[in-house]
Amino acid sequence: MTKAIRRSEIIHVRLTEEELALFSSVCAPDDAPISEAVRRLMREAAGLGPTFDGEVADKIGALTDQLKAIGVDITQAVRAINVGNAPEAAAMRTTFEEFAELLWEVERFYRSLCTTARERRRPAAGAS
Repeated sequence: MTKAIRRSEIIHVRLTEEELALFSSVCAPDDAPISEAVRRLMREAAGLGPTFDGEVADKIGALTDQLKAIGVDITQAVRAINVGNAPEAAAMRTTFEEFAELLWEVERFYRSLCTTARERRRPAAGAS
């Protein structure tokens, strides 16, 4: 569950009717409010990273939970090694295989997000 973000700062931007219409058409496919679309663009421009909602946010949350669970397994194995106990080889192999598979899934998912973002920008870039 994400913590609530308190937004207190306001900026004002003046646009021409044409600029507003074009920007609104970019927001329309996702039903994104204009303020959220502007916020996302500003976060990206400032290097703060993207924001996600809906299915994408759920997928990111699920992948994060899986990575955390694997991290717990690895931490337990390292602690066991530090006190002189050898972790079971088969269990460690399984953990590292799961970790590698999950990393590939995260990488594929990230690439799909980048592709989607590039495809979304193409029509907007052509409008100028």
